[in-house]
Amino acid sequence: MKHIWNFLKSLQLTFWLLLLITAMFITGSLYSRGDYGFFEAMNNTPILSWLTKTGIHNLHKTWWIMLLFLLMAFLSVNTIACAADRLYSIWPKRKKISRRYFLTLLSPSIIHILFITVLCGHFLTFTVITHHRYPVEIGTQLTLPGNINLRINDIEMINYPSGSYLKDRLMNGKISLSQIMPSGEKHLFVKFLEPVTINGAYLHIDVAKRMTPNSSTTVCSRAEVKRTEQLMPQFYILYTEDPGLMFIVVFLFIMVGFLFWYYGNIFLLKKRGSE
Repeated sequence: MKHIWNFLKSLQLTFWLLLLITAMFITGSLYSRGDYGFFEAMNNTPILSWLTKTGIHNLHKTWWIMLLFLLMAFLSVNTIACAADRLYSIWPKRKKISRRYFLTLLSPSIIHILFITVLCGHFLTFTVITHHRYPVEIGTQLTLPGNINLRINDIEMINYPSGSYLKDRLMNGKISLSQIMPSGEKHLFVKFLEPVTINGAYLHIDVAKRMTPNSSTTVCSRAEVKRTEQLMPQFYILYTEDPGLMFIVVFLFIMVGFLFWYYGNIFLLKKRGSE
């Protein structure tokens, strides 16, 4: 049992897990670049549902996703073991040193636990997220979950400057829409990376390039989307309910705060020790 515990808490295991996880991310980027349309479908459904319906039948493309989840689970166990081992070693010292110094020694373990909490938030997002994608044109009317009624008033497209290498390609876009309610209309604007919230859900915009005027192809880079008089891109409204997002953001900010506090105290302790 002791050998198993020593293995789980070892930094050598941490190193190899991080190395393998990095390798899986690189592998995934190559696979997704080769068949982005296939993997982009993961954005429209919870990951476990996608894996059971699609991924399991295409293991030649998705094997690295299963392995990545397995490695992340091992990393979580390793992180918890490291934090518990450190806590076990410093807890008896709590009455022999100042409270501030004890909390400084305890901070890495707290940061590790917060890291695991952030991972749990991501897992919550992967498993229960609600995501819908609606193609839109000017004048389109939509009924979103929760009986949210929208009308698309205008779609503004901004190209890169004509003198750049990316001329005729889309740089940014903005959709003007109205939320139709019994009490009247509420006007909203959605841009890339500037979503709006309605009833706790997020509205984003997405875009796809068109190879011909009547077709569209999803891409992973907006710089690939051309916008000319003959070829207009297809815009989408993305509706997302993500219960894990606030979980991730809140605990990530707490973790960053602890990191600043920890390194600030280490700096002060070293400075006092050198005086």
